[in-house]
Amino acid sequence: LLLIGLIAQIFYAALAFRNGTLTGKTYAALAVTIGTAFASFKFIYNCAQPEYEDGELVYGGADLNMGGFVGYAHDILYITVFVQVTTLLSSWFWYTYLAVPGYALYKLMHHVIIPWVKTSVSGGPKEQAVDEGTRKRMEKAEKRAERRRMKWS
Repeated sequence: LLLIGLIAQIFYAALAFRNGTLTGKTYAALAVTIGTAFASFKFIYNCAQPEYEDGELVYGGADLNMGGFVGYAHDILYITVFVQVTTLLSSWFWYTYLAVPGYALYKLMHHVIIPWVKTSVSGGPKEQAVDEGTRKRMEKAEKRAERRRMKWS
């Protein structure tokens, strides 16, 4: 996958050079996409590496199908190779790369900024009101658990 993108970028640079449209912006875009693809691939590669200590397997490496940052690195790698290949057809495909910071901004707003604003406006997280019956049941359960701990200690 990385090789396909690299070949597409070399081909794109050759076409741009031949047409005389190879500018500083093109060099910068090529450097950004190649660097991003390499960084994403290297991150995924390092996550998947097993760790050995004294010849014994300590950690088998991360599951590459799990979500989180490994999943985001896969997505960035796929978007990068898509942009690298499709820019051979049209320069307008460079704008597809705006999906990466757009999604990062969405996640930042949705999971960090909006919850922070909501808690600061409302005066902090409020404790839920518990009715009398529920409170008594919870106290009884806590006492029962405490007696069990004392019994087995």
